[in-house]
Amino acid sequence: MKKLALLFVLISSFSLQAQDTASVEYTFTVTDEFNNSQELIIGKDPFGTEGLDPQLGEVVVPQVPTGQFGARLVLPTDSTLTTLKDIRFGCYWADAFAYDFDLSYETNSNQLYVDWDWNLASPYLIIAIIFRNPYTGNQIQYFEFMSDSSIFIVPQELDKLTMIVYYNGTL
Repeated sequence: MKKLALLFVLISSFSLQAQDTASVEYTFTVTDEFNNSQELIIGKDPFGTEGLDPQLGEVVVPQVPTGQFGARLVLPTDSTLTTLKDIRFGCYWADAFAYDFDLSYETNSNQLYVDWDWNLASPYLIIAIIFRNPYTGNQIQYFEFMSDSSIFIVPQELDKLTMIVYYNGTL
């Protein structure tokens, strides 16, 4: 019996270490007028936190140097840490999350776009997205599932952005 219990613990630890995707993931792509692009992944999982979750593929990625194109997600627990993937705890009241973007423009660029795909086959789909100006807190634009487009034009020269994502339910 002890061997069976030890085998179960060993297999469980290997499966947790091997997992690098969350239960629900969505990709948002930030692009500029020169066709530079960066994918940012958000999602939810029973093991996700508001911090860094290496077992879900979250790693620290350095901020983009001034004058170069790039986009990063800022972790809510430490605004100095940026990543390309932010997975949150997806159980109980996990119907909405706010994600902060750190945006960097290439020299001579002044326009960024954020796009995504509404047509993801998930029972926990995104039902609405709100973009806010993080400096003023004002809502910039609201998008509703399948009623609106799936591209957001970032106001010129805005170097930060808050995206609030509403889900159809919890895990």
